[in-house]
Amino acid sequence: MKKLLFILALLCVFSANAQESTLGLTGKLGAFHTVTSSSQSATADIDYGLGLQLELGVLLRKPVTPNGFVQLTPVLALDRQSGGNIRMTDLQQNPVADAKTRYGNLSVGAGVLYFHRFGSSLAVGAGVAAKYKLTAIMAIQKVMGQNGSELDDYYDSFYHRKLTLYLPLEAQLALAPKLELMAQLQLPINNRVAAAESAFKERDLGLVLGLNYLFR
Repeated sequence: MKKLLFILALLCVFSANAQESTLGLTGKLGAFHTVTSSSQSATADIDYGLGLQLELGVLLRKPVTPNGFVQLTPVLALDRQSGGNIRMTDLQQNPVADAKTRYGNLSVGAGVLYFHRFGSSLAVGAGVAAKYKLTAIMAIQKVMGQNGSELDDYYDSFYHRKLTLYLPLEAQLALAPKLELMAQLQLPINNRVAAAESAFKERDLGLVLGLNYLFR
């Protein structure tokens, strides 16, 4: 709740000076790689693959210097990542089958960045951002066991934190008066594994590309 109130407060600050601000829409598509501190992740059976992410949101800009502006970007984000294969066992710990695992996350987030303009078409900025996971699901692919039974299980990703923090480094290139191409590197700050699994360090390094549409 405190995080949502903080985001709403930032929105109010921008809205109070709407005549000086710029409103727009943003869409981003990218990939992320999970960097671990050892040869295995928080669960020994998981082997993370390349993740994909989609972000949709709005952007609000307020000029603060002749060549600089602050940008606030609330987003809705979808993540999908492969977890490799996991060995399924029965109650007696006998191997039953190998199943592929996948992760899916639905998150809300926001970022605040300061940009400096270089000429009329290029702006480069950096700031801080956060995502809060609303839903985190690990899906196990339906397979046939050795005894002919089907295995189809879904359960929450219980060992990941709901809140992740990162440093976005972004470049924006104007393609038209109202259209921009953007590229963002997302440098992770905190460990995404919950405190109970603090012996493991997992952080997601991301790179996204997207388009900004501005309302002049």
